[in-house]
Amino acid sequence: MIKKQHVFTISHESGIDGERYEGSFTIHKITLGDMSKIGTLTTQLCGGYTLNEGGQGIDISTYNLNYMIALTEVVVDSAPEWFVPRSLIDTALLQAVVSKITDFENSFRRKQTSGERVNSSSAEGSSESGTREAPANEDSGKMVEQEVPTIRKVGRIQ
Repeated sequence: MIKKQHVFTISHESGIDGERYEGSFTIHKITLGDMSKIGTLTTQLCGGYTLNEGGQGIDISTYNLNYMIALTEVVVDSAPEWFVPRSLIDTALLQAVVSKITDFENSFRRKQTSGERVNSSSAEGSSESGTREAPANEDSGKMVEQEVPTIRKVGRIQ
């Protein structure tokens, strides 16, 4: 059985306000429902826009910031009183917490031996985001000629 919760501490001196932020966090293993919530919340924080394509959409930095806010709001079960992701002013502080979440999630990944390929149809080889690393012998040039879907604003989620 996997350990579904993890406790870690942060000690971060902000280069923005000079304050030291310390405290203990409790997070949980991301579930499929959490992934859905994180995606939905990220889209809401982006105002319904997807990533920028030809001047339509949101820039990658803002998208990533919104993703980190959504991730922490969904996965962090308890945190110090000062940790309110939308109110933070130091991106490095938010990134430090996200890094701890990512480390915990990565601890569940099966270690691959050299030369082992991931089978894209197996649940064991799939990642949280549904993507996989392409094997070295796969022709990545095939992707270059594929048509990219049009980026458009979606309706506001209530």
